[in-house]
Amino acid sequence: MKKIKQIYKDKFNFSDIAADYKIFFDSVDTINLAGVHLYSDLNDNNFYLFDCKDAERWDASPIAQIKFQFADNNTIFIRRLEFINNQYKGKGVASKFIKMFENFCTKNGYANIFGEFDPLHGESEEKVKNFYLRNNYEFKTISNKLHIYKLLKQDINIDENEF
Repeated sequence: MKKIKQIYKDKFNFSDIAADYKIFFDSVDTINLAGVHLYSDLNDNNFYLFDCKDAERWDASPIAQIKFQFADNNTIFIRRLEFINNQYKGKGVASKFIKMFENFCTKNGYANIFGEFDPLHGESEEKVKNFYLRNNYEFKTISNKLHIYKLLKQDINIDENEF
């Protein structure tokens, strides 16, 4: 994994200091995963998931992405979560990915994840709801739209009406 991490640091030009907060590694069965935060400004952030097969061979195209922005009240607002490569579906990769994203949020001082519930690419609402429920997200209806949210740190007091 150390060699793979160096490749990602070089590929995305991360400094040694920033790399630990911008690259998250995990694996599912024989799939080595790297979660990478890339951004252009506070409103245009992306957290991508890559398959890093080994130190010399990794897919340059992401498996999945979370588009998000930093919001007030220690909250990250997810604009969309989508799988780009369907061959990874049904293998537990999405759950690992959301956990990597949650680790990124926690390491950067964010206590909440919030976003509109928006199944993409013909995914059934029930299937997407079950994914979020399995990963301990809750649902709330605001202005007739369903939203997801998760409190990452239990020691922070949050008024749910602030969402």
